[in-house]
Amino acid sequence: MPNKITHFLFDLDKTLISTKIYSDLYPALIKTIKQKFDLTENEINDKAESAKLKKNKEGVWDSGELSKTFNILESYYELLESRFKVVPVLLPYVKPVLKKLKQENKIIAIVSNSMTETIKMCIHETGISEFVDFTFSPDNTKYAKEDVEFWKALIKKHNLNPNNCLMIGDDPVNDIAIPKSVGFNTFHISSPDILKEVLDLI
Repeated sequence: MPNKITHFLFDLDKTLISTKIYSDLYPALIKTIKQKFDLTENEINDKAESAKLKKNKEGVWDSGELSKTFNILESYYELLESRFKVVPVLLPYVKPVLKKLKQENKIIAIVSNSMTETIKMCIHETGISEFVDFTFSPDNTKYAKEDVEFWKALIKKHNLNPNNCLMIGDDPVNDIAIPKSVGFNTFHISSPDILKEVLDLI
């Protein structure tokens, strides 16, 4: 890495938090939609497809995007907040790593495809909001992480020099290949334990 890293940009899901919280929430969300709109699961799927939603790596609809499609974000966030009380969410080493980075006066950001309100709730409920300087998501631009324009918008909005930034995430394309193509340094999280190795790059 040619320059000193001043900004540490973290993906959220599978990098800082476990996606178990979403898989735990999903059945309750589907039940809520069925009851509220008197729909079958097939009818829910039809509406999701007509809205051009894409299934995630677990083969289900993104719970936030599905809630947005049915205009029930308030119910979604109530369900999500309740899950933080029963589902272990924060992955190993997250707090010690973030704490050490702040002690070294590094800028910490969450760069995620999740909705901004979801990011805020996640970092608040897991007790890491005190370490986070800013967040960036598709809510800040019309693009998502899989589009190079997302990264260009991030650079512009926060006046970043990609050579001084390290993007840390689990997705080899969205978190590694694409940001690297516009000059970001990258660090692939292939397993939760690897996160602690980020501190070797201070």
